[in-house]
Amino acid sequence: MRNTVIFGDPSMTEAEVLAEISTRTEAIWSLLQWWVSLSFAVMVGAYWGAQRLTVGITILICSLYSLSTLVVFSGMTNFSLAVRDGIETLRILSLDPGLSPIGEGALGRQSSLVVVFTQVWVVASFLFTNAFVIYCYKRVREAPRIT
Repeated sequence: MRNTVIFGDPSMTEAEVLAEISTRTEAIWSLLQWWVSLSFAVMVGAYWGAQRLTVGITILICSLYSLSTLVVFSGMTNFSLAVRDGIETLRILSLDPGLSPIGEGALGRQSSLVVVFTQVWVVASFLFTNAFVIYCYKRVREAPRIT
């Protein structure tokens, strides 16, 4: 569900819109940092604990990681849509004379390409992390035994 109520108030000033965009952008960054930390923790845990991985534990790790990625991805998408709506509100405000240089800078800096790139990167990293966990499981099982 899109969160457009924030920018739906016609009495919002340019400063309020910029503050909301900044808040949403910081939330996206915070979610991304948390998710990257989780991804590295899963990879390191799978690498160092490969000897103890069973099919059940591998499925559990991949399932929990998939669930957390879904939550992060949906949160990032929701905040990204809010940022996009804020930029659209700035565009509407820019039709009125007197948009500040900060507002015009936000219009020029923000791009939907950055949002798309971030989401593609999250999906690609998600696939890589799950593939790495499965690789760690299989690597130990297929390694030659020294007797």
